[in-house]
Amino acid sequence: EDDQDEDDPHTFMNEADSDHDGRISLQELHRMIDGESAENAEDLEGEKLAAFQKEAEARKSLLGDMFAKADADKDSFVDAKELPSLLQAMEDADAQAEEHEDEVEEEENEIEGGDGEEDDEDAPGLAKGKSFV
Repeated sequence: EDDQDEDDPHTFMNEADSDHDGRISLQELHRMIDGESAENAEDLEGEKLAAFQKEAEARKSLLGDMFAKADADKDSFVDAKELPSLLQAMEDADAQAEEHEDEVEEEENEIEGGDGEEDDEDAPGLAKGKSFV
């Protein structure tokens, strides 16, 4: 999927709004995340799969907090007016996770005396292509 398209509120609404009522419930958002997580976890096994699943649950919990803040009218749905604030929160979380991942890699390289080149293709995390948006 193209990240540019997912950042568009209309496109995101169409993907997440499975019952097509013009608003997104937290359950619909979780189903969308579960579907994407299942795709990303296809090639993982053992400890890597367990770590990925644990992180996916943590992301869903964080997503619940973001959803609650974006739901300005507290009707348990995010509608078209509230969606930009949800997408912005998700984007901010992705950026923060990438920044944290970069810091961790720098620290690991300093400790290991590494060259900064790591093969982290299978490592779980938002910075590994498993983002909210």
